[in-house]
Amino acid sequence: MLPEGWKSVPLAEICSSPVSYGIVQTGEHIPGGIPCLRVIDIAKKEINLNECIRTSDTINSQYKRTLLNEGDIVLALRGEIGLAKIMDQRHVGANITRGLA
Repeated sequence: MLPEGWKSVPLAEICSSPVSYGIVQTGEHIPGGIPCLRVIDIAKKEINLNECIRTSDTINSQYKRTLLNEGDIVLALRGEIGLAKIMDQRHVGANITRGLA
């Protein structure tokens, strides 16, 4: 049920870029690699990129569409389905895994 005066629209209609899903398989953790957010990472009060799994430049380059920018909204697709976080400058350049959009 929506509050009075609100309307329901598909998420794709209000996004400035297409909704995308993240990296399917991040591969082995690469120290110093590209941080990849998982549902478990956005479920925390503060997202700490130092605690994220990290992927290789090769895998990351195949998922450029899901590189994070400031102001992006990350949405959980499993686990805590619907959990959302807004990314800030600290998250720019990180990527997301398949459990997020």
